[in-house]
Amino acid sequence: MTGLLPFLPCLALAGFFLGVAPHLPRDKPWVRTLMVTVGLTASLRYLVWRFTDTVLPADLLSAAGVWYLCLYGYEVLAFLTQFLLHLVLTRASNRSPEADHYEAELRRTPVEHLPSVDVFICTYNEELDVLERTIIAALALEYPKFKVWVLDDGKRDWLRDYCEAKGAGYIRRPDNRHAKAGNLNHALGVTDGELFAVLDADFAPFRNFLYRTVGFFRDPTIAIVQTPQHFFNPDPMQLNLGIVDSWPDDQRLFFDVILPARDAWDCAWCCGSCSVQRRSAIAEVGGVPTDSITEDLLSTLVLLRRGRVTRYLNERLSMGLSPENLKGFFRQRERWCRGNLQTLFLRTGPLAPGLPILKRLLFLPLDWVVHYVTRLLTILVPILYLWTGVGPFLIPSLEELLSYQLPVFLALWGVIRWFAPHSYLPVLSTASSLFGSFRIVPAGLLTLIKPFGTPFKVTPKGSSITFDFGDLTVLGLSVLLILLTVGGLIKNRVAPVEFSEGGTVRFIAELWALVNMVLLALAALIALETPRPRREERFPIDEPACYLLGESEVPCRLVDLSLSGALLTGSATLPIGALLHVVLNGVGRLPARVVRVQNDRFAVQFEDMSVQDRDRLIHAIYSAGRLNAVQALNGWRLLFGVVRRVVRI
Repeated sequence: MTGLLPFLPCLALAGFFLGVAPHLPRDKPWVRTLMVTVGLTASLRYLVWRFTDTVLPADLLSAAGVWYLCLYGYEVLAFLTQFLLHLVLTRASNRSPEADHYEAELRRTPVEHLPSVDVFICTYNEELDVLERTIIAALALEYPKFKVWVLDDGKRDWLRDYCEAKGAGYIRRPDNRHAKAGNLNHALGVTDGELFAVLDADFAPFRNFLYRTVGFFRDPTIAIVQTPQHFFNPDPMQLNLGIVDSWPDDQRLFFDVILPARDAWDCAWCCGSCSVQRRSAIAEVGGVPTDSITEDLLSTLVLLRRGRVTRYLNERLSMGLSPENLKGFFRQRERWCRGNLQTLFLRTGPLAPGLPILKRLLFLPLDWVVHYVTRLLTILVPILYLWTGVGPFLIPSLEELLSYQLPVFLALWGVIRWFAPHSYLPVLSTASSLFGSFRIVPAGLLTLIKPFGTPFKVTPKGSSITFDFGDLTVLGLSVLLILLTVGGLIKNRVAPVEFSEGGTVRFIAELWALVNMVLLALAALIALETPRPRREERFPIDEPACYLLGESEVPCRLVDLSLSGALLTGSATLPIGALLHVVLNGVGRLPARVVRVQNDRFAVQFEDMSVQDRDRLIHAIYSAGRLNAVQALNGWRLLFGVVRRVVRI
């Protein structure tokens, strides 16, 4: 290969993804199939080339030979994972028109003919600052036939008294066996609603949550309706990188792209919180499964064997707290990893009989094994190559490497970017995955060795959490790998090793190493903890308001609102410390103090609110479907945010 010939596949892919793909409709199955075909073709072309043209060492039992064979086997496994994901993405569901139809029917149905719903709020050790939003919002649901129950595994008298004062039911069990699954099973034994909704302690439902979900149970095959999890606070990656206002939370790809696609194959799974479930279907399988610490996923698998489906409605119908510090982030992700991998060892898991072969494949938790390990391998391969001369395989020529390997990366990035234009950016998404891999890979390996025995640990949230300097393990490993990479680059300039390819691809390894240092630097930056800048999260609101100062009523405009205060704009100049009453639509008069003034804007802090005022404020913010999360990424703001964060270190 000479001249531009090695670059033709890359140029063709770049032209397709930049010039053609942005204009193709994402809701057409044939377009989605075309996109995944492009990605799979590039990967399959590379695997065939690796099998037929890359050279194997004479001694396959040597250390280098074993390394080459293991890497190729891993590439085949990665291709299988890619194939399954891309196959799923060829379809996608949109259940909103069905929800519209069902909601209209429900609103016309007499109350006595509506299915009854128990709304379960699962809690263990959360404080009132977390629980009150959920309880107050749940009590305000519009549906006329429901009962709110707080399932308290923390056995707290103050919470029992709070529930009694608010009119919510309170359930306490004698022991804490089987954690959340056991808590739900106990509640099912003492309640009688035809359906039950599951809310984690931090998830506040919108008023129409039940009206949008209950109607799906007209279909007798549906056992669970899952809705997405949205968050009103930034996750640790957004916060620690300084990109709170320009990068969506890390779960958007799963909830906005992958789950709608899985739903189209009847392979969506229950994610626990923000779901509604059919009591009789759960009773048929012996209750909520307790064999795995991810009882939600296992519920879907158990029900599928009975011909029952988990349906996914991709509508924002609730808001919750994402993990607020790195400790909570990893506790949550490690629990998901362990629970998913545990299903491989269960009689009700994807490997057990009773499921069609395709559904078995689509429920294999390969991503926890492959995705995160791949991130670490991409860091380790160039380090090993620069220090020892042993690469991932024996490369026939630089031209062939450029022609076959580079298109794989372009195709993978281009396809996922097309499916998830608002939540995926190659460099940042890869760095986020790399950050997680340092702890998730060990957790996954330990689970494969010893699947059971690790107790269920609740993700800490709310006022009880603390902030440390950061995750020293991830930070230390990131810095160590950066140093090894830098050392390899220097060594090959001062005293180069003898490369098996004659040094023709050394600059590729060096370029790869430089990219890895950027990814490792971003992972290290994420590992540096940034405390939350404020006690309550703000919601942008552009509405008329007014404030009372003495006997005067002054019109103003509400800019943003939180449970602790508000930002207002108006022509009058107010001194810091001034006492006034802010009048908000749907809330009423709230006593406040001016705490900051800038030009025509002034911030107030609410003081001495009555219980009724605070409840109305919770309704106005959390029950009404307010939005404060990033909806689409912004490349330039991302870059500036990361630079500002680096400067502040």
